[in-house]
Amino acid sequence: MAPAQAVRAALAANPSVRYTANQPRKVVYAADGAPVLGYEAVLAGVKADRTPSRLHVVTDANTGRILAGDDEIKQLIGVATGRSSAARPGSGSRTGLAATGTGRTEYSGAVSL
Repeated sequence: MAPAQAVRAALAANPSVRYTANQPRKVVYAADGAPVLGYEAVLAGVKADRTPSRLHVVTDANTGRILAGDDEIKQLIGVATGRSSAARPGSGSRTGLAATGTGRTEYSGAVSL
């Protein structure tokens, strides 16, 4: 399988988001047991809810099968509400969950959260 085929396979496995892909790199994928030669492509895009996405997709270099995928941009989901706490345009809020307690900073010492 050529690197360009690996990118096409990764893009085809994720049709709901319009991604752009980088040049894939060769990797040895061994998370599921025996090592397998593969290609890792990083797909960058924006999901339907306007959350950015940087999806890492590992494709088997021999068969073209998708071995793994992981989005490096995680979305925080509120435990109490079950809703995404990602910022909404005009909301004036970065998150829907407030931290409480005491934090520690290098310059100010203990600070209230």
